[in-house]
Amino acid sequence: MTKKQVVEARKTQKESEDFVAKVKLDMGRVGPANTYNSDQSGIKQEEHTGRTLHTSGVKKVEAVVQRMNATTHSFTVQPILNAQGEFLKPMLLVLPEPKGTFGPHVKKNLFKVRND
Repeated sequence: MTKKQVVEARKTQKESEDFVAKVKLDMGRVGPANTYNSDQSGIKQEEHTGRTLHTSGVKKVEAVVQRMNATTHSFTVQPILNAQGEFLKPMLLVLPEPKGTFGPHVKKNLFKVRND
């Protein structure tokens, strides 16, 4: 490691410790039930590596997938969790709709929010 990397690592460690101390202090004030964290996760419908086995030098390699649009579309889910390990409801879920609109089956059971 270079001297700069050692200094940066120490600085990052100190900043991390300061952040944890601040969060613990804040959690003491509001409680773990009111301390939240959220993160997005992308879920692919069909995983593909883009690699296949074929003779070296071949210009065009074909592969079989279950559905072509499943290789380019994914779901996004973003749960919100409190420090007690409880999920908040409802959870954000973004579905891949090829035409940008929901089909009739999804629309029928879709949660509707008032936008006043």
